[in-house]
Amino acid sequence: MPGSARDTPTRVLIVDDYDDALASYSELFEHNGFEVSTARDGLTALEMARRERPAVIVLDVALPKLDGYAVPTKIRADPDLGDTPVLMLTAFGGEDYLRRARRSRAREALTKPVLPSERLEIIGNLIGKTH
Repeated sequence: MPGSARDTPTRVLIVDDYDDALASYSELFEHNGFEVSTARDGLTALEMARRERPAVIVLDVALPKLDGYAVPTKIRADPDLGDTPVLMLTAFGGEDYLRRARRSRAREALTKPVLPSERLEIIGNLIGKTH
């Protein structure tokens, strides 16, 4: 478990412009021992990722300033962040979304709604920890 006494909390950066989603995701991850940071737009997400070096980024697609497809592309191009896993989430479904997510080099892409247990399992797999 990320928040166990024998290791430091795993930092997750949650990026969504919808306040209810940020609150819900933050509560889920904090309750499960993660250290959470949040951003409401793509540019702020990149700045925070560079400063905080999260273990994983949970990213909505429809974001102001820099969309969710551009964020993983820029993360991969940054030598200090290139290996940071990105879980992309969106309310938009379909093959076009999945194709664009793969091109952006997100590690995982899911269509909302995603069960809390599924989010935790995927995050655990992305960072190599089990719950």
